Amino acid sequence: MKVYKYGANVDTDVIIPARHLNDPSPAALASHCMEDIDAAFASTVEAGDIVVGGTNFGCGSSREHAPLAIKSCGVKCVIAKSFARIFYRNAINIGFPILESDGIAGINLFEYNKKHPNGVLMCTVIRDGEAIVPNGRFVPQVGDKAYMVGSQREIVKFFHTIGRDGNRIRQITVLGGSKIATYLAWAVEKVGMKVRIVEQDPEKCEALSDKLPDSLIIWGDGTDSAVIDGEGLLDTDAFIALTNRDEENLLMAMTAQRHGVKKVIAKMSRPNYIDMMRESGVDSIISPKDITANQISAYVRAMARSEGSAVENVYKPLGGAVEAVEFTATATAKFLDTPLAELGRRLKPGILVAAIAREGKTIIPDGSTSIRAGDKVIIMAKSLFLQELDEILQDP
Repeated sequence: MKVYKYGANVDTDVIIPARHLNDPSPAALASHCMEDIDAAFASTVEAGDIVVGGTNFGCGSSREHAPLAIKSCGVKCVIAKSFARIFYRNAINIGFPILESDGIAGINLFEYNKKHPNGVLMCTVIRDGEAIVPNGRFVPQVGDKAYMVGSQREIVKFFHTIGRDGNRIRQITVLGGSKIATYLAWAVEKVGMKVRIVEQDPEKCEALSDKLPDSLIIWGDGTDSAVIDGEGLLDTDAFIALTNRDEENLLMAMTAQRHGVKKVIAKMSRPNYIDMMRESGVDSIISPKDITANQISAYVRAMARSEGSAVENVYKPLGGAVEAVEFTATATAKFLDTPLAELGRRLKPGILVAAIAREGKTIIPDGSTSIRAGDKVIIMAKSLFLQELDEILQDP
């Protein structure tokens, strides 16, 4: 077995040059694979060999011939720090194995953070369909899907450290001119993002134009191929489906995903559709029913404990696999002013102190951080029904 190593940003025009696409047969594609970057590749590669790349492997055009060309050479798999989204999807569609490997894989979080100090906290990991709330001894593996919390600056720094320099989202397309779309546009315009909103109702379009003078309002059916192509709706950094029709949101989110849009978000009410969305790879889903249920759950838990540091808000991300529970620490809490490192094994399994809000500032905690009276504390928990902050500790 041989390993062919290439750098970052290996694009699809290098993998299979456009001049050789007249014959799309696997054998023809294989004979010209990588010839503009490695002239000897096609003649020396053998079945079972591996290709290794840097960041953004497979960037460029959306042609599906690129992963097919590599696969047709007999390459066993491609390993890279990161893949262009459309190459990633095309490889999966043809059953070609690709693996993303970061510097964080294979080392426990305590050791990694000691070598690479950062202000980011890994709060949940999905591995083989199971949600894990990690602690310092947790070892990330290739294929894990990790959810992080941290300031924007620290998140960018962290991704740079592991070789995941993501492109900033500058352009957002929103399907449906709802109130949510309006509030979203107000929020993202403040950080310099450009917004396009597609709405079928002409009266809503006029109202949106008055409220959002810096946004582009498009009157039309966002599911119509003529509108999609004519307005370039899928040529965007993020696509957000916010209509009142689950079917349209499902269809357009999956279409945007297949097109290679970097970030796809959809509003969804029906549970069976939510499962379908996640199976298709769209895991950023807004569910009004879930949001309402979370608020009711928080109220019920708070009423159950009228004293002490009771629950204020409950959020159930990832389909309820974990909970993010918000408390305000009162003077009666048992572990105030104690560094989290000293709490150590006293914390229940599946518990993580994810964030602390203090005097208008957000703190991403480490072992030296302690909780003070008046702090708002976010706890990530799995398989626990927390009603009070002290319940994060095991019984003595």
